[in-house]
Formats: sequence, structure tokens, C-alpha cells
Amino acid sequence: MKQSESVILKIGAGDLKTTGFPFTLQILGRDQQFEGQLPPAPDLPDRFEQWQMVANNLGHRVLITTPTTQVTNVDIVDDCRTAAIALEMAINHWLGQSHVLNSLFVPLFRALPEEPGLKFFIQTSDPLLQRLPWQVWQLLTQTYPDVEVILSAELRPNAVRFKWPVRILAIEGDTSGTEAKLDLTPIERIPGITVIPLTQPTKAKLQEHLWDESWDILVFMGHSRSQGQTGEIALNAHETLSLDDLHETFKYSAKNGLKLAIFNSCDGVGIASKLADLRIPYTIAMRQPIPDTIAQMFLQTLLKQFAQRKSLHESVNIARRQLQDSQGRFPCAAWLPVIYQNPAAPDIRFPRSVAIGRRWKYFLLGLLALGLALIGAFLQTRDAQIYAERTSLGDRLLSQCSLTNNAGLKHASAAFAAQQYDSAAQQFQTFLKIHECPEINIYHNNAAIRASKQPIIGRIAASVPIGGNNDGTAEQMLRGIAQAQEDAIKQNQPIEVMIVADGNGKARDGTQLMPIIVPRIVKDTAIKAVIGPNASDAARDSSDLYDKGELLMITPTAFFDAFSGMGNHIYRMLPTKKEFTKPLAKYAKAGGGKPDRVIVCEDHRSADNQAVAEAFKATFGPKEVISKKNCIVSANTPLTELTAALTEPNIRMLLIAPHIEHMADALRVVQTAKRQYPQLQLLGTPTFFADNVLSDPVMAQSLDGMVFYVPWSPAAADRAKQNIFTPRWRDHVTWRTATSYDAFQMVAAGLAAAFEPTGKTTRSELYDFFKQYQTSSSYKGTTGEIRFTDKGDRTGKLPYGELLQIKQNQQRQWQFLPVPPPTTS
Repeated sequence: MKQSESVILKIGAGDLKTTGFPFTLQILGRDQQFEGQLPPAPDLPDRFEQWQMVANNLGHRVLITTPTTQVTNVDIVDDCRTAAIALEMAINHWLGQSHVLNSLFVPLFRALPEEPGLKFFIQTSDPLLQRLPWQVWQLLTQTYPDVEVILSAELRPNAVRFKWPVRILAIEGDTSGTEAKLDLTPIERIPGITVIPLTQPTKAKLQEHLWDESWDILVFMGHSRSQGQTGEIALNAHETLSLDDLHETFKYSAKNGLKLAIFNSCDGVGIASKLADLRIPYTIAMRQPIPDTIAQMFLQTLLKQFAQRKSLHESVNIARRQLQDSQGRFPCAAWLPVIYQNPAAPDIRFPRSVAIGRRWKYFLLGLLALGLALIGAFLQTRDAQIYAERTSLGDRLLSQCSLTNNAGLKHASAAFAAQQYDSAAQQFQTFLKIHECPEINIYHNNAAIRASKQPIIGRIAASVPIGGNNDGTAEQMLRGIAQAQEDAIKQNQPIEVMIVADGNGKARDGTQLMPIIVPRIVKDTAIKAVIGPNASDAARDSSDLYDKGELLMITPTAFFDAFSGMGNHIYRMLPTKKEFTKPLAKYAKAGGGKPDRVIVCEDHRSADNQAVAEAFKATFGPKEVISKKNCIVSANTPLTELTAALTEPNIRMLLIAPHIEHMADALRVVQTAKRQYPQLQLLGTPTFFADNVLSDPVMAQSLDGMVFYVPWSPAAADRAKQNIFTPRWRDHVTWRTATSYDAFQMVAAGLAAAFEPTGKTTRSELYDFFKQYQTSSSYKGTTGEIRFTDKGDRTGKLPYGELLQIKQNQQRQWQFLPVPPPTTS
């Protein structure tokens, strides 16, 4: 994006309680500027203070002060979510009252080219406005959902260019009372990077380094706090300095080439403001006190992305958005990081390494010499590396819950890789006493099995969507697999599980994964069956390869009807789509009847949900359904099909059928529709039964009242006293957990039956055992009686399936609550 494509909202002097604030909205580099007035918002400071007070008392160790007591009451987390929702609503109410701002905003942004990298600056000297989470402003996120909101310094031109090599001064200040450690290992490995660490330096030592040498980047981790428009940092246990004490030192460093300061500490807005005054072009800081695990996760992700030559804004955006996955434990973690920048400063990136350039030169020379043979070898090596990085028995960490809370886990996985299974099992168990992570449960089970030296009766590959845009689905599946593995071990059936991070079939860079992963799974003769994949697209792309390899594949979650009959070795734990849509269609019809009509918003990128939408139309009545197959589209595409459909007469309901990795796009559809029809009844698919729907207050609020059907509900199983899942994760159990559990148990029964007579198990013996469920026998699982048709589809009723609704309970907590079934036929 061109440097000029930046928008700045300048907020002048004023007061939230009484007068409000004048503002100027401007596109930098263009002769376009608009002025207006933001109204007063007397309740907003109280809402912010209430959220800040609850957030600061979460009880986690943070990089600002060490709490004298650790609060463990989960009510505080719920209170924090409630306060966050109230703050978010107050911010949007305040900004929504400015008719001038709202009338200018959309046409102003539409005048900009639809390209990534747009910058949006907030320039204000008001301390409270600097600390507000501006990224929750709905008008901004609906127009450019991926834009990073940046706090702006005074507009002054500044030439910024990295020299070779890039020099980083890494300061680890006082971190007492925390587990925080400054780890720049990913950066140190890059050729052309020089990292100089300083651990708890004295003021004199820090000044010596800043005065005597030039630096490109300064990183600080340790206790800190803001004081108005400045701040102080704890260098060591004895010296806490105000930035005013280092004024001339930092001013000289900026003049001598310092371009970026990263304060991976707490309450750093005042620090960032002070450094901007000293002409440091970019500062990254935290708005509020931040838990250790979040601070470490953010810094690691940021540096990793930036080292890959992404822009600083894109790197911060990725690192901040990855914090969304931690919001169950740390509500609003993604609100904390902020960039403070001189708007005139050009984009900064790591320079290309000379060493890397030489390697490419040699590679190209070798490519010319070896031709197609080298290309083939390169692809084989790349594919082998991808497979190794995406599979694990315990020697590698894969999912977000293990990578985020990885204190000690690296040692555990290293012990597993070194065949020190007793030590690995103990270290995995230590982690599990503090954190809930089904991936680590499986690794612990594997290590314990190997430590016991029992003969393993088989290995199962769990192909789950780790590495996609939503790791929550993978965790739901792995909870069922982990518990089933534990139950099998208790029955003297030691079964290993290899976790496969299939990314729902596609890596984040677009690489198609199933053609790489599946052939290698087939070749691994130790693997006797595969549970997964999750998505129908990935299952469809895998089924032919698994069937030809005579490897049993059971998908617990795919419900695309065209998946039926794709191979003799292919089964799915769900019945045909009619079982999903009939209860929902009956509910919709019972609500009003003709001439009420339904808009069905399909995601053309999801075979699963297209199938559900088609079945719903057939049951509800095609004439009453307006089908839009391109209704859920990416953020850069106008919602033309939706807005056109909303003008149709007698519209009462909207059925949203998204892919789970496109929930943000689906949310945009809902918000657009609700603005036009606030009373619109929302209907959904089983995709919406996911942890992140309730943990994200904006999403839950937007989906308030949505009704959808699930093939298994914890509440229905509880009523029938058939919910067998352990207390440690019962609050996070979904239908994906239950069907994954049943799939594993059925495979375990086959492995045990084949193993007992001969002391070994073959794939063909397991397949022969499984065929009985298509003919003479059925399996009584936690989701009900299970039998398969000759095409591998599950047949029969779902006794614990039911309609659910997204609603708040009496404690104002978002929940999936049962909906009484309709009485009409």
C-alpha cells in the first residue's frame, strides 16, 4: 500500500463528562479533511474503570506488580467478560451518536483502494482515550476488519531505514514474582541479526550501551507503569527509573538510529507517548497490566512474524489476533497491545539477508545443474518436513493450548523424543495439574504406555484441524479422543494416538495439506485407523487415498452427503443431513407459518453447510426460502446478495451456514442483517456450537437468540444420565467431543478383538471387525446406538440431539440453552 493510504482521526481537547471532543478525520496525503464533534459520554469513564478494576484483579501474575494473594474464583473472569461487554457497548454508543462521524466514515473508506495494509491512526492527548480498545468500534471493523488501530504521535517526517546487520538491544528488567523470560531465540537464528542481551542492568550500564552504540530495535520485558504522559521501568530489583531520567539518553538513541521500541510489559501507553516525543518512530506497548503467558505469547509471535519480513503493522495484527484464543482465561487479551507511531514514518521491515541471497544464488545454480530431479527432491524434502512438523506422538507441540502455556513442555517433548518416557510422562502430568489441554493428555498417555513397556495393540492417527483459523474445533475433538484413550488404557487396551495437525486441509499459506499428509500416514504400517478429518472438504480429499491404502478412516464431524459411499474403508459418525435440518425446519415453521420467508445464507467455501442449507430448503418449503450461495463472503467483498435479499417481502428469519474458519465473515452478515431488521430470527448450523462463540462477547451479543440443531447435546445427555465426560472439561464438551469419543471406542474394540488371539493387529483384521456394524451388530455409544449403511453413513436416530439457543442465563453468562421442541408436525 502506498504511504499516503492512511486515515487519521485527530481528537482535540475536551472532556468526556461534559463537553465532548472536537475531531478531524483526514486521509493523509490527500486534500480531504472533515471536522465534527464527538458528544460527551459521562458513563464511559465509569465503564472503563469498572472493566479496568476487574481485569486487574484476575489473579494472574502480571508484569507490573506481584499480587500478594492469588484469586482463583472463576466469577472474576465472568465479571471481566460482563464488564468488557458493557465497555464495548458504551464505546460504540458514544461513537454512534456522532452523526457527522458516521455519515463521513463509510464513504471516506470506500474511496480507498481495497488493499491490505491500510493504517488507521487515533491522535489524542487524553489519557483515557489512549487506553480505550478502539478495535471494538463496529463501524471500523465492519468496513476494514483487519485494520490495526494505531495511536498517533505528532505528525513529523522521519527517515527510517534499517542498516546491515540489524542490531537489537534486549533488556530483561525486574521480572520478580513472574515467570516471564525474554527469549529472542527465533530472531538470533536469522543471519544478519545481532542481539545483545542485558539482564537486570543498572542505569549506568543501560546508558553506556545506549550512548556508545547505535541500535535499530530496543526490547524491554519487566515491570513498568505509566504516569500521565510518561512512565517508569524497573531495571532491576533496586532501580526503578522514570523515562524523564533517561530523556537525553533515549533522545540521543533516536537520533543515532533507534527505530522501534517494544515494551512487552504493562500499562505502557504513557511510556509509548514519551518515546514518541523523543522522535522514536515506532513503539509497541500494552494498555493494561498483562499476564505473563500473554506477554510471552505476544512477543514471540510478533518477533517471529516480523522476522519473516511482514510489515510491523501486519505482525502486530497477527500477534494480537492470536491472543483471541486466550480470551477464555484472559478476557479481552487482544485489547492490550497497541502501536504508537509517527504517521509520517515509512513502513519498516527486516532487510533481506546477504547470506540468504547467497544461498538462493547457489540454489539457482544447483537448480540449473540438476533440473527436474532437484525440484522433485526439494518437494520431497519440503513435504517430509511439513509432515514431520504436523504430526506428533509427544515429541513435538502442535496446538495453541500447548504452545501458549509451554513452560516445561519443551523439556517434556524433548524427553519423549529422547525416549525418556518416565520423565516425559511426569512432566506432562505436572503441566496438566495446572492447565487443561487435551493434546497434552494424549502425549501423557502415550508416554505412560511406553514407560510401562506394555505391548501396544495399535496406533490411531487423530486428524484434527490444528493450524487452521480455529483451533477450538481440534480441542473439542481431542477431548473425546483423549478420554477414550484413557478409558481404553483402564481396560488394558494400550493404544497410541498420533495427532495430525491437518489445518482443515489447508495451511495458512494456502498449501494443500492432504496430498502431503495422507500418503505418509498410509505408508506408516503402525497406524491402524484414522479418526478425522473434521471438514467434509478435507475428508473428501483424503478418502480415496485412505481407501486405496486399505486404511480405516472414520470422520466424527463431516456431514456432507456427497461424502457418502466414497470407499469401503470410509465411515462417518453422523447420519444424513435430513437428521440435522428437520428439527430446525419444524421449529422455524412453528414460529409463524406462511407467508413468512427465510433467507438462507450459504458459504460457498463449505461443502458441509451447503448440504445443510439445501436440506433445510427441501424440508421448510422451497417457495418460502430465498437461497443465496454467495452470501458469506470475505471482508473485502460487499454483501450485495444479502442486502438484495433483505428487500424481499415477508422476511422473518435468516439461516446462516458458514464454514467454521469463516465465522468472522458470518458475523458480518448477521450484523448487517440486524441493522436493517433488528427483530430478525436467526437460525444456524451445528458449526455454531463452539467455545469461541460464547467466549467472544461481541460474537455472542450479535448471535443473541440464534437457534440451531446439534446431533448431541451435553444437556440432553445430562438429563438422560448419559454424559460420561470427566469434570475437568465438561464445560467445554460439544457434539464433536462425543462423536470423536465413540469413533475411538469403536476402533479400540476392533483393535482389542484382533490383538487378543495373535498378539498383533493388521488393518485388514480391523476392517473385517468393523464390517459387522454394517450387517449384524450395532455399537452402543455415548451418542446412542451406532450402525452404518453399506455406504458408510450412520443410520438411526440421535437420542441426545436437540435444538439449542444462544442466550444469557440469569447470571448474564452466555450459554447454549435447550429450546423446547415444536409441537407441530
